[in-house]
Amino acid sequence: MRVFLRKSLLLAGAAMVGGAPALAAEAAGPAESGAVEAAIVVTGSRIAKAGFEAPTPTTVVDATALNAAPQPTVAQYLNQLPALSGSTSPRTAGNGVGGGTQGMNSLNLRGLGLSRTLVLLDNRRVVGSATTGAVDLNLLPTTLLQRVDVVTGGASAAWGSDAVAGVVNLVLDKHFSGLKGNIQKGISTYGDGGELRAELAGGHAFAEGRGHILASVSYSSSDSIDRVDSRPWYVGTKLISNPAYAAGNGQPKLLVADHVNSPTGTYGGLITTGPLAGTQFLPGSVPAPFNFGTVGVPVSGLGTPGLSTTAYSGTQHSINGTPNDLGAANQVSASTKVFSTFLRGSFDVTDNINLFGEFIYGKSIADSLSVPYFTMVPNGSPLTISRSNAYLPAATATAMDNAGVSSFTLGRLNMDLGEAAPHNERELYRYLVGADIKLGGSWNAHLYYEHQLSRILNEVRNDQLRSAFALAVDAVQVTPANVGSSGLALGSIVCRSSLGAPTNGCVPFNVFGPQNVTAAQRAYLVGTARQRISMTEDVASASVGGDLFNLPAGAVTLAAGAEYRRESHSADADAQSQRNITDTGPGTGNWWVGNYKPSSGGFTVKEGFAEVLVPLLKDSAIGRKLDFNGAARVTHYSTSGTVTTWKAGLTWDIAGGLKLRGVQSRDIRAPNLGDYYLGGSATSQTVIDGPNGNVSVLRIQSGNTNLVPEVASTTTLGAVYQPTFLRGFSIAVDYFRIKIDGAIATPAPQYVVDRCRDGSIPAMCSLLVRNSSGTLTTVLVQPLNYKTELMSGVDVEASYRFRLGKGMVSLRSLWTYTGEHKLIDNGVVDSLLGEVGQGNGPVKLRGFNSVSYDSESLALSLRHRFIGQGVIDAAWTSADINNNTVSAISYFDMSATAKVRSGGVNFEVFASVDNMFNAAPPRAPGILGTTNTTIGTAAATYDLIGRYFRAGVRFKM
Repeated sequence: MRVFLRKSLLLAGAAMVGGAPALAAEAAGPAESGAVEAAIVVTGSRIAKAGFEAPTPTTVVDATALNAAPQPTVAQYLNQLPALSGSTSPRTAGNGVGGGTQGMNSLNLRGLGLSRTLVLLDNRRVVGSATTGAVDLNLLPTTLLQRVDVVTGGASAAWGSDAVAGVVNLVLDKHFSGLKGNIQKGISTYGDGGELRAELAGGHAFAEGRGHILASVSYSSSDSIDRVDSRPWYVGTKLISNPAYAAGNGQPKLLVADHVNSPTGTYGGLITTGPLAGTQFLPGSVPAPFNFGTVGVPVSGLGTPGLSTTAYSGTQHSINGTPNDLGAANQVSASTKVFSTFLRGSFDVTDNINLFGEFIYGKSIADSLSVPYFTMVPNGSPLTISRSNAYLPAATATAMDNAGVSSFTLGRLNMDLGEAAPHNERELYRYLVGADIKLGGSWNAHLYYEHQLSRILNEVRNDQLRSAFALAVDAVQVTPANVGSSGLALGSIVCRSSLGAPTNGCVPFNVFGPQNVTAAQRAYLVGTARQRISMTEDVASASVGGDLFNLPAGAVTLAAGAEYRRESHSADADAQSQRNITDTGPGTGNWWVGNYKPSSGGFTVKEGFAEVLVPLLKDSAIGRKLDFNGAARVTHYSTSGTVTTWKAGLTWDIAGGLKLRGVQSRDIRAPNLGDYYLGGSATSQTVIDGPNGNVSVLRIQSGNTNLVPEVASTTTLGAVYQPTFLRGFSIAVDYFRIKIDGAIATPAPQYVVDRCRDGSIPAMCSLLVRNSSGTLTTVLVQPLNYKTELMSGVDVEASYRFRLGKGMVSLRSLWTYTGEHKLIDNGVVDSLLGEVGQGNGPVKLRGFNSVSYDSESLALSLRHRFIGQGVIDAAWTSADINNNTVSAISYFDMSATAKVRSGGVNFEVFASVDNMFNAAPPRAPGILGTTNTTIGTAAATYDLIGRYFRAGVRFKM
């Protein structure tokens, strides 16, 4: 590892493959730029002033850099940057069920959470694609993308709530004239996961340049990869309990093991209790012995060898043996179809007033598959099978009689009913009108109003109804002794419940062996859980900017304004989803997954902000320039009251190309619609109520309108060096520290009970309901402001551009070292640093390097992505696990572009390959690995698909 790290750092130092902070990323073309410096807004500040560099670190990625590394979406390129970790994509959201994130591309700066990264489009907010506020970048128009600004520091004073980890601002080329397009296709080295992307954009000036219109349209699609065991790296890696462990014997409690199966259920059913334990059922309801594998010890009479008696978190596993690994059924990636269109018109009604309007429509459709419905421990309740079950094989019935047992439990993976199939549709409507006004001198005003609508359909198709399944498997034969007045045909097989309610519609189901499910059985046992969500966001904004007065070092510049924002939502749910698990009677109970609940609510936000640039020194004895940049924002929420954010920073241009910069800021993340108004749901759960022991309670989960904004204190200190003796070279090093107080999290019921009983968080007692005798009956579960999160580290970004022959060589390197990531809960510190296995945040070291050559006829690019060593759990030692290390990995990507001009049209034919050496993801079987259903690595961190090829054509005229 150390040797490899040294080599990686040498590559970074030699290649310096990166764009200077707050500057353009890779070369815009082979020619040297001689353009006059213009006043533009780079997202780290609202100050628009030529030559001004904000003290907040900002990485700028331009369209040329994006084209050099063809990806199906802009988000998938951005997610390769070291500062982005744990983002959501079709490759990471496909395995979740019911959460509505399938197919989304959402950004997560520093791994601090989607809700702490603010996404802007041309400096304006975008309505969320989920009630969590997460923005799906798939829906945004990127065909006309000019650049992406990634601000890796607190920016709430400039842009408002959610900019705790930073801001990602997509900036469109609003002055494009001409016509351009792109079409590309891709396929994996395994012949699956095909994708298509097609784009067309045009712009035209009219009325002697006073007016301008823009339009773009894009379509993309990607095929699903349905099973993770289609990849050779998948070997069923999971965490299991060490059968050799005993207190004090020096053995670790846990083992990282491959080829792990579940000895508690099979696709045709497995008897798990009593003298018949270890009997499985093959096709045709044929009983046969189950192979428990070669490692482990027996549990509850399940056979020898088998599994551990002290399985972690109550889980149970076996090695090798009969293959029944649920994790193998997970998807690698979801299928997606995305359409987006953009229209913009602007007109100079006078020399000083420009009016504009925009419209965006985007739609995304995603389909994915979950693991099959299962009834077994530890993830579900096994079935209780009675001796009177009509489908019981004769040999098994005889064995039960001989053993003197009347029932047994059966674990089953119900693949014959198929997998639950999440289907998600997201639509974005965005209407915008505004005006840019020149007020005279350096002063300008900007006005706009936007209305945004997000429509979301979340479905889980082929969802199993638990109560119906429980009734269907309890099948009996109608006899003179039980027919009663039901009128059912003697000798027929019916649900036991139908004897007393012959018209209840129950359709019996044979659980012994895999079945050919009939249409009647499917209609009774499965259906669709459904939720429709409508979210709106209205924003009215007015701002001004210009020079206030002059100081000896230059003009004092101000940007100030006010905004009004209204966010609201409404969500409905199908009737079955709204029935609680505590309901009783035939046909009641919940879906297996996706039990949505209706909700509605909204809030308003009123804000005033100001930012100032004060030049303190110029051409002095201590440096060329010293600037102060400060900002403040006062925000009033209708739900939580008033909060103030601010920043104060210095930029010191010393001499010889050396600059120092530093910023201290106070930032916020306000509760989102989901935090406030999550629809209530009720389930049964057992908790330990102190001396009262185990108590069955009603767990009621809902939103919390008493939440207040999270408050973050952010520090960044850094240096930028652009030596005069080496033109084109730049390097920046920035230290960052983010501390979030009052972090919003949802405590588990047992946590609520424990913190009330020990008195450490008295407010938890208000979430407990007891009856008149003092017995705990209900635990209210809702998000609370009760945690502190702390992260610190160092960002390094370097670049070097120089001419070589008729082209330009661009070298770029970006690295992020995270030295600290902690979650503090009631005084208890939990380190999350590098917890890849738990999915809790970034590894210590990530890097992105590239070398590119660009000439009039040819462009070449080689890229290196490095993900450093991580751990499964940062708190574990050798006493807990045999191997806590998650190995480092490197990916290499390459692309080539041939440029041709014909008939006044510029054509580019390009091809690329990602993960050239088909690197397999490292083993990272975290806590979730103990549930039998996970894949043994971290989908949000590593490439699951493998080597991937793309080719396409671009044109511009």
